[in-house]
Amino acid sequence: MKKRYNKILSVIICFIVTYVVFSAPLFIVKNIDHNCTGDNCSICAAIVQCENAVKAIGSAASGKINVISAVAVFLIVIANLILFEKRSTTLVTLKVELLS
Repeated sequence: MKKRYNKILSVIICFIVTYVVFSAPLFIVKNIDHNCTGDNCSICAAIVQCENAVKAIGSAASGKINVISAVAVFLIVIANLILFEKRSTTLVTLKVELLS
């Protein structure tokens, strides 16, 4: 049960990381030409937070590598889930009585 929980948790984390990788740069591009209100501009603060999130995940210059890594991790997690499901459906796990 714990392995299943860990796999589900890893898929959720993979989705979150992928969402941050794709949504932060889009938010920055969308709001780069906003009407700034000055020092306490909430949009400027959000843009700074998005830039920091992108920098924390990886360099903005290597965006292609981040996307490829996120997709690769996602595919590996999905493949493991599919293989785990196929391995767990044997006659022994289904508790089928084998008669000759």
